[in-house]
Amino acid sequence: MGKAQDAAIDYERLQDISQLNIAIAAWQSVFSHPQFDRSQNDFRTAALAHAGQMYLYRYDEKKQLSDFTKGSELLRTSLKQVSGEFSELPMILFGLGFGLETYYEYTKNEEALKQAIDFFSQSISKTTIDAPYRPLYLDRLANAYRTYYSITGDIQLLQQANQCWEEALGILPENFQYYIPLLNSTLSH
Repeated sequence: MGKAQDAAIDYERLQDISQLNIAIAAWQSVFSHPQFDRSQNDFRTAALAHAGQMYLYRYDEKKQLSDFTKGSELLRTSLKQVSGEFSELPMILFGLGFGLETYYEYTKNEEALKQAIDFFSQSISKTTIDAPYRPLYLDRLANAYRTYYSITGDIQLLQQANQCWEEALGILPENFQYYIPLLNSTLSH
């Protein structure tokens, strides 16, 4: 599991697709271990969710539908296994939204975009105000609203996007590297 997590961190830091392949192979090794099915539910749920994210990142990079399908399947399976107050639930919901938004970008399937908005909204509703990734979740929801506005012309969608960006900027932690895209996209509107 450590190899999968290390490769995922390296991918996020370096944007090196070979790290995604390493992470995915490592997760597959974890899943094929004889003890995996008997491990604690929270461990299985988190492992499925993290592996699903890696497949969706690779789908975003390589545009192979099989990666979208596998990533979505893993995230949906992890979502079904969530019990109680599982701390990674917002990440799972966000991952499903990310996958559907990316799928929309390549297919222009409007239903996928609507579902992405729903999953992004759910991820935010399950995230505390002070959670470090809340601004990122708000930014993705705002981008999805803006995209949907460009399709429908519904001004309320643009207003919702602006509300999300305003909230995100209001809670943005200082010197947090993941938010540079947020600042750039928000300042360009």
